[in-house]
Amino acid sequence: MQEALNDLEARLDKLLGKGSPYQMSDKAKRSLAGATWVIALVIGLLQAWSALALWQLGHAVNTIVSYSNYLAASYGSSVVATQLGLFFYLSLIVIIIDAALLLLAVPALKEFRKHGWNLLYYSLLVNVVYGLVRSFSNVGGGLGQFILQLFFSAVVGYFLFQIRGLFTADTAIHTPVHEHRAHGSGHHHVTKSEDQ
Repeated sequence: MQEALNDLEARLDKLLGKGSPYQMSDKAKRSLAGATWVIALVIGLLQAWSALALWQLGHAVNTIVSYSNYLAASYGSSVVATQLGLFFYLSLIVIIIDAALLLLAVPALKEFRKHGWNLLYYSLLVNVVYGLVRSFSNVGGGLGQFILQLFFSAVVGYFLFQIRGLFTADTAIHTPVHEHRAHGSGHHHVTKSEDQ
């Protein structure tokens, strides 16, 4: 499984990252990479809040549906509504997984470690798979929904792979760079601590 993920990562890097004909400037890449942990934290917290709100809403809807069906049965009528099904719970699980991946990535992203970038990559893949499954839903699904999800994932993937190189062990941005000015020489001596 890990080998397949690594192979897909290498292919996507050739398409969206190093091999993309549209490269971001180094300054833009560094700015985005530096802000990635904040973005992951904010979106992760929003996802966690959304999961809680969705769970509470789903519980309320199922209660109302059960009561409505009970009343309908009492008056000899057939079932008037069905409870929330597979896609509701699938959506809830995806939001929880996404929130967990994003929040777990924050500490590593702050230190520019590849592990943090990997968690964002997994989050992207989870959302693509969910978009595929969601396209088969009778509510808000269909080909249009899947194309929209693919477009959104491609845009996010482009930015993610553009900054991928800044989260590898051979890049000076990983850990703080210490500069020591030699007395009276005007030269800088730059040292870099090793990443994981």
